[in-house]
Amino acid sequence: MQAHPDWFIRNQNGEPLPAVYNPAWTAGRDKSAYALDPSHREFAQHLEQLFHRLVYEFGYGYLKLDFLFAAAAEGSRHAANLTRAQTLRRGLEAIRRGAGSETFLVGCGCPLGPAVGIVDGMRIGPDVAPYWGGDIEPGTRLAIQAIIARSFMHRRLWLNDPDCLMLRASETRLSLEERFALASAIAVSGGMLLFSDDMNLLDSDSKKLFSLVAGIGREVDDASRNVPPIAKDLMHGQAIQTLIGEGPGNVFHLSLNFGELQQDVSAPAMATRVGCAKLIGPDGESDAPEKIELPAHSGRIIRC
Repeated sequence: MQAHPDWFIRNQNGEPLPAVYNPAWTAGRDKSAYALDPSHREFAQHLEQLFHRLVYEFGYGYLKLDFLFAAAAEGSRHAANLTRAQTLRRGLEAIRRGAGSETFLVGCGCPLGPAVGIVDGMRIGPDVAPYWGGDIEPGTRLAIQAIIARSFMHRRLWLNDPDCLMLRASETRLSLEERFALASAIAVSGGMLLFSDDMNLLDSDSKKLFSLVAGIGREVDDASRNVPPIAKDLMHGQAIQTLIGEGPGNVFHLSLNFGELQQDVSAPAMATRVGCAKLIGPDGESDAPEKIELPAHSGRIIRC
């Protein structure tokens, strides 16, 4: 920052623009991180050289690029003719040139449009959390809603990164129903399966659920190149939302209850007509009934 003060986006006062405030990142008085400016040709060259070194000297083949919104922050740039989106894309293009075509790049905290065609994976929602959260408080609920809303992007724009699957039953405020709701949304969306729990905290039921999620997710992912998952109730604003994912031999109907009260939903017509559908829930798999009881903060999968 001292050597290259012209590499930063500037605020209205001509000062470097603070993009993120995080006291955990520094012991100094200034707890902000500042927005670098990829519209500056020298900084773009620096980015390209840096990521070439990370890949070809340090050996990294999977790179997560986080807080990318900083490059699109509102402020003054070196190249005044570039929009905020164009500035971000110029930086991502420099990173891709340096990292090469074989390196897996994951975008995170990123405005979606400018990254299309550059990143291999994309975080398509907020962080999950060891608690449910609400309409405003960030938490697992909002992450699940983003998984549903952006499920159609998977294998069309990139591989969807839904954030981590959390299955641990201890050191968490997520109930069994809430953990299953997260797991089932990730599975039926067909997106990336990312795991970060301390393995010592997982019991046998958690391991069974992981195997179930991985199996369903693999089926939906295999078919998602041709048949994207469908969010049926996305625009209705109701407590119950439905996501349908198709596999090579199965169709998975996921019903999620985001409300605070139990809801009863009807099994899909296909399930009752065929008569061989299975209900998948936290307790395992059973024959699908005509009426499905959905507790608050829960999900159930019908496999046809």
